[in-house]
Amino acid sequence: MSDRELQAEIAGLLETVRPELTPELEVRAVAAVAAARARPARPRRRMIAVAVGAVVALVGLGFVPIPMGSAKGALDRAIASAGNARTVHVVYRELRHGFASEEWLSEDGFWRREYRPKGEPTQVILEADGWDASYTVDADGRTSDGEAFYDPCSLQPVPMPDRVGFFKRRHYLSLMGDQRRSSTHPAPQTREFREARLWSGEVDVFEERAVLEDRVMDGNPGHVGEVLYAKGDTMLTRAEFDARTGALLSQREYWLHDGGSELVSEETYEWNVEIPEELKQISLSSGRKLTRTGPWRSRAEQVIARGSTKDWVFTVHGIDVDHRGEILLWVSRAPTPDQNPDIYNSGPPMKVEAVGSAGERYTQDNGFSCMNSRYVGYWTTTLKPEWAGNQPARITLTIWPYASEPCEEQSLVFRDIPLPPRGNFDSFDELRAQEQDVVQY
Repeated sequence: MSDRELQAEIAGLLETVRPELTPELEVRAVAAVAAARARPARPRRRMIAVAVGAVVALVGLGFVPIPMGSAKGALDRAIASAGNARTVHVVYRELRHGFASEEWLSEDGFWRREYRPKGEPTQVILEADGWDASYTVDADGRTSDGEAFYDPCSLQPVPMPDRVGFFKRRHYLSLMGDQRRSSTHPAPQTREFREARLWSGEVDVFEERAVLEDRVMDGNPGHVGEVLYAKGDTMLTRAEFDARTGALLSQREYWLHDGGSELVSEETYEWNVEIPEELKQISLSSGRKLTRTGPWRSRAEQVIARGSTKDWVFTVHGIDVDHRGEILLWVSRAPTPDQNPDIYNSGPPMKVEAVGSAGERYTQDNGFSCMNSRYVGYWTTTLKPEWAGNQPARITLTIWPYASEPCEEQSLVFRDIPLPPRGNFDSFDELRAQEQDVVQY
């Protein structure tokens, strides 16, 4: 019996047990056949008996998944499950460069991510109690100085699926970036099914195969600019869910080429786990300092004026006037509850027109500062007087919260807002510097 005939015989046996091998099993099957070819030839019956025995043993031990039929709606159940979660712990590995990260998130707005290229954290990013902090860790475990900024978006924590980018995991290519698909390529092939394993029990599986429209560049730290995949390459996303609870357990990405598959990255998930208290704290080495900048901290919950349009709730949180008479507005906009905020999440800044109490005219500066989440954006914008000697006591603001389609006709007018005296600063950066404090470790 030739090698080719023997391989076909074994492949047929495997197909009998598992009609559609998972990518992991494909790799293992290819390796097994290669190993068998390196050994001396054996009688046909003995080879078949060994192959059948091995397959049956693998199934019995739980190595080979047993197909359990369709699992239509598995992805939707997973999204619903994530929406009800209190916490999630995610571990990510990118296998080509050994890049890895670990993160913890909770429904109250806490988030911590550690980058682990060699097993130990090299960078820590932490969001807790309204502060966004970051610092680095060297090979000896000593940290750098840290920086922290107060994020007013933390006053409105968003649901868990949004915090972990769960919706983006519906399609592999949206993770890799925009414009990966082409109308000239077939639509992504998706399927949902259930499997059973002795050790892990039943799992629901969502798979998607898609052809890349363009090459994909590596965006991992230290590898920016490297070409990972070429136009026309095929990628496979495989996500597994707990069949009982619907919770996402893992997601793996494969590059399909040369008749086989290569595992590119994987993520594992734990839901509703307790987050250790020490992970919620900023922990710097002795002698290091943490610089905290928080001009929004004293303004985010302050309301000077508020109004609504069909799609937007707009709030003026603060007004400052520098020594030249320029006005700095601290404002926020949030979509009204009946609107889908995905439409506006990356939209343009607002447009403002202003007139002083004696008819003084102001023009809006092109520069903005923004802290944005899916449900709310906190912005600062500067209004410059046409004449530096302007010193109005009050100002009237006409504001377009979203001065672009489909909301370009929606505007608000806030009349006769009192202006504070001129302050001892001449830029937003200088004002921020005046509102810094340093914590010594």
